[in-house]
Amino acid sequence: SHGRQHYMVDALDLPGLRVIQIHPATLASASEGGRIRRVEVEPTFIPTACPKCQSTRLYRHGLRRQSYADAPHFGEPTVLEVHRRRWRCRDCKTLFPDPLPEMDENRRATGRLIRFVQSRTLEHTFASIGRDVGISDVSVRHIFDDLVRDLERRYRFATPRWLGIDEVKIIGKYRCILTNVEKNTVYDLLDSRVMADLRTYFRQFPNRKDVELFSTDLWNNYATVAREFFPDAIV
Repeated sequence: SHGRQHYMVDALDLPGLRVIQIHPATLASASEGGRIRRVEVEPTFIPTACPKCQSTRLYRHGLRRQSYADAPHFGEPTVLEVHRRRWRCRDCKTLFPDPLPEMDENRRATGRLIRFVQSRTLEHTFASIGRDVGISDVSVRHIFDDLVRDLERRYRFATPRWLGIDEVKIIGKYRCILTNVEKNTVYDLLDSRVMADLRTYFRQFPNRKDVELFSTDLWNNYATVAREFFPDAIV
């Protein structure tokens, strides 16, 4: 009905995009099983200047449909099909598409889908998140890796004077967690606690000499790490 369609348009809450049509949810694919909803949209913002030479002499040069995964709506994975215009500058001949500031072009997803996925990666498996949002678990892993890289870039942690090493179970798998015991903060989270992986990691550990105290439950691998890499620290 018209009222329901109107409610759905409001619920989608798409900044800078106008809804053209909301399609009924359909099966994603025979192999995946889940349903997915497709929403056709177009950008409301019309560029007024060339991004390269700032000329205002622009003309439309075709249209492309591009799909971006969005956060689930109405309990269903959602894909936005953007009717994206292309523009050409009469002066410098640059060709450019409608700007879509809310989209992550690398991941072909809306910013809010990226945030939705990142907020769930510590509690759910990549596969189950992928099912919920209608993307592959590989795509979920890439989004998670982006988050980790971003955190590493923003928080260049100083080497702790008192380093703690332990394990934590995340999504059914044991990982190695390193803490700054004095500050009661997480220093790093390693994917594995296998000795070979620990050696690879600690060989590159910055400023090992700065670690004066080393706390561990003396599980064999951690005791070995303490002996090999922090011989001067008090364990």
